[in-house]
Amino acid sequence: MTGLPSRYSLISQVESHIQSKKVARDDAPFVFVFFDLDRFKNINDALGHRIGDQFLEALCHRLQASLAQNQIFARFGGDEFVLFLPDIADLDEASDLCLRTLDLMREPTEVAGYSLSCGASFGLARYPDHGTTIDALIQAADTAMYHIKSLGSGGCAIFEASMSSERFSQLELEQELREALNQGDFTAFFQPIVDLASGEIVGVEALARWRHRRLGLLDPSAFLIVAEQAGLVPDIDALVQKSALDCAARWRSLGHDLAVSINCSSAQIEHAEFPQEIDTLCKEADFPVECLQIELTEQALVRQIERAAVSIQALRDKGVKVAIDDFGMGYSSLSYLRQLPVDVLKIDQTFIQEIQTDSDARAGVSLADAIIAMAKGLGLSVIAEGVERRAQLAYLSQQGCDQAQGYLFGEPCDEKEMLSVLAQGDFRDILDATAPQMRRR
Repeated sequence: MTGLPSRYSLISQVESHIQSKKVARDDAPFVFVFFDLDRFKNINDALGHRIGDQFLEALCHRLQASLAQNQIFARFGGDEFVLFLPDIADLDEASDLCLRTLDLMREPTEVAGYSLSCGASFGLARYPDHGTTIDALIQAADTAMYHIKSLGSGGCAIFEASMSSERFSQLELEQELREALNQGDFTAFFQPIVDLASGEIVGVEALARWRHRRLGLLDPSAFLIVAEQAGLVPDIDALVQKSALDCAARWRSLGHDLAVSINCSSAQIEHAEFPQEIDTLCKEADFPVECLQIELTEQALVRQIERAAVSIQALRDKGVKVAIDDFGMGYSSLSYLRQLPVDVLKIDQTFIQEIQTDSDARAGVSLADAIIAMAKGLGLSVIAEGVERRAQLAYLSQQGCDQAQGYLFGEPCDEKEMLSVLAQGDFRDILDATAPQMRRR
């Protein structure tokens, strides 16, 4: 389909090249590159394999045309590829070639009326420094590729010995993730969401935590990238969501009628049965579905916007509220806000952290005011994340932000600790202490 040499052809060429060098006692280096495409699976999932194949074919033709005749470009399998650079000894030169290749891949390609592009993660290995056999070079380049991939940004990396232990750690972590899912070691922690007019706790956000049996309590920053690569995020989400709703149902039996906000991955929202799964989850927990709010990132929403819109509308028909999490950090176009029936924007904490003092707030340095004004214009509620300072609270109250969460009110805690927070009543005292700052402004 791509017109490229196959894995077996490539391996044969590299082995022949190495053998000829050994016969000639030639130790001159050459570079071997292993790379795979970032986000190609999204294209296949969203548009189907036929269009995915057409895109792959067009992309390979573009890259092949950019390479010199003696630079071998081969398909290793699926969305994995190899560059064999027999006449390049300098790793910086090879890195520059990879980055130029990446730029070409990011340029849009027109396929069946769609403008498509993707990124890639490149791993570089050099003969004989990183291996003297084809198997050793593949392993070294593949390890370097996984290193750059684990950083989540794409680009290229040159193999280092330390990466082997890092790759082993990732494989070990993936195995532990699977065991943790089987053992039910993922649970929900909670952070209060506070109404900025009354100080009342109107809801909680459920956050994933892993009670790791060796490393202790881990938040998603410690395992999310590996979980995504292993395809385990939907299973983790489902386990945490069940934990959250079970806790919330117990609180309701004690008289705490709270809304619960749960995070959902793109893999969940794109699943046709997701609305029914949420309904079933609420019924099993004996939690009223109309008190549930789901949070989705912008990336999750726009990846398959039509399918997401159908699922979101089905959820809202059941009474579920829908919030866009980390708003302002993901998607460059805001047109999707009119296409999707959402209820709430959650301002990413990055914008809130711009406000450190009263003078910052008075100067209007934060972009939060623009987000609040836009949300109000669209009839959406606004929740600010990451509120840690009274100056931030004063600013948000003055701007008409509806609700807030952050360390000023409490850090994420388990069910028992959250019950103690609920028993305290509200955060009116913090709002009252902030009132003088609001008057000064």
